[in-house]
Amino acid sequence: MPLLTTKIEGKGNGIKTVVPNMADVARALSRPPTYPTKFFGCELGAQTSFDEKNERYIVNGAHNADRLRELLDQFIEKFVLCKSCKNPETDLVIIKNGRTEVIIRDCKACGERTDIDMRHKLITFILKNPPVKTKKDKKQNAGTAAASVGGSTSPTENRDGEVADGAPGADSDDELTKKIKAEAAELNPETTIAGEDWAADTSPEAVKQRMKVLEGNMATVTIVGDDEGSDEDVNSPYSVLGKWVEESRDEIDDRKTFAVEVFKKVQELGIEKKHKAVLVLMQALFTDEAVAEIKDYLPIFKKVCLFFLALTSPN
Repeated sequence: MPLLTTKIEGKGNGIKTVVPNMADVARALSRPPTYPTKFFGCELGAQTSFDEKNERYIVNGAHNADRLRELLDQFIEKFVLCKSCKNPETDLVIIKNGRTEVIIRDCKACGERTDIDMRHKLITFILKNPPVKTKKDKKQNAGTAAASVGGSTSPTENRDGEVADGAPGADSDDELTKKIKAEAAELNPETTIAGEDWAADTSPEAVKQRMKVLEGNMATVTIVGDDEGSDEDVNSPYSVLGKWVEESRDEIDDRKTFAVEVFKKVQELGIEKKHKAVLVLMQALFTDEAVAEIKDYLPIFKKVCLFFLALTSPN
């Protein structure tokens, strides 16, 4: 990351601090440059302004570079570094949990997803201006991950994170596969699984406990998406269907009548021929009384499955 630089412009009430290389600093952190700029404004109690086209980021008032560098370190600690392994290779992910939205750091190094202090003033700005994934970002992540297999990033990578042709680290996929297989062959499978307990406790108490854990995990899962939109798209037809089922279940007491209304909603959203509609219905419809509910909801699944089978049948 380049060293943050500042430039004081204007005088009197119009004095302001410009950060000339904010775009470069933010690019190194994999964050939009508006985030650290707005963070400075929140911490200093100053207004900020952005001209992203010309890469001009301003904090009102006169602020020396050392102070802004201290605040940048705080921003990195709060919104960049993984809380588990302290690695900066993280992405901010916004997860919708009911009516609330939560921001987490998704670490590409250790795989952990750690939370962020949702009380900070910057949170409101991030939720209104969520990070956008570009094709370049995906290419860069792929290049970084490939380099990490070798243990470090090659110095011959270009600006997009790709290994230059003819570079020493530009091993082919075949050579990498051979290396992985050779290392795997040296492992002793007996020592790997000797201490594993393959028996599962099937007592009623153990089964009940596992169901509670499963229900707790499902409570934070976003309704599955489709190839027409991301899994976290709250405006996708699947998210709309799941939310509608949850809100309408209590309004219609008769399950058979409710089942008819559910299928009408599926047709209205135009997803009766989509295979993921079945997964969404299973997630949204069934409660703790699934054994009793399956009889009443079975006609919905029959219709959706028949539509899907007719669509995919070679005849």
